[in-house]
Amino acid sequence: MPPEGAPGFRPGDAAAYNEVLKKVLSDYPKIVILNDLYALTKPNPDWYSKPSNVHYGREGRNKQGEQVAAKILEALNLRK
Repeated sequence: MPPEGAPGFRPGDAAAYNEVLKKVLSDYPKIVILNDLYALTKPNPDWYSKPSNVHYGREGRNKQGEQVAAKILEALNLRK
């Protein structure tokens, strides 16, 4: 996440965008499966590679990968 005060950064933007996206996607539950990586990573700032960075370290990447894999399996099971 960019540091507060960085150009273009406004606290709360990511959460606001996510809420709008959830509302839009809820109209298409059989077409789109939401994978909310923001909700996964937001409470875990130690997963970033450096403070105030947008890139994740090994643990953050692994946790995201686990969630992505689970969502893919969920989608494949829905297609059966």
